[in-house]
Amino acid sequence: MGEALLPVVDVSLPDEDRDLLGESAEGLTPAGAPAPPRRALGGRTWADAAAALPVSALCGFLPVVGVPLLLGRRRGLPLGAVGQVPVVAAT
Repeated sequence: MGEALLPVVDVSLPDEDRDLLGESAEGLTPAGAPAPPRRALGGRTWADAAAALPVSALCGFLPVVGVPLLLGRRRGLPLGAVGQVPVVAAT
């Protein structure tokens, strides 16, 4: 087998970033080699997607539920509803 290649890293990078790249050299692709194939779901699994669904629903309703609990129903419910607008706009 061939010898292990060591990455050449820009010297202007901070030391901890250079060390991190050096430690994970097996995951890097040489600049002259073809790009690795794209992985389905960006490398995530279906279990990751299934776990993200209830979390996203929880985070989506958090402004309407959480703000009234923190500020009281009279002030919190309108503020929570306003906090829901960016969540709805992002979908």
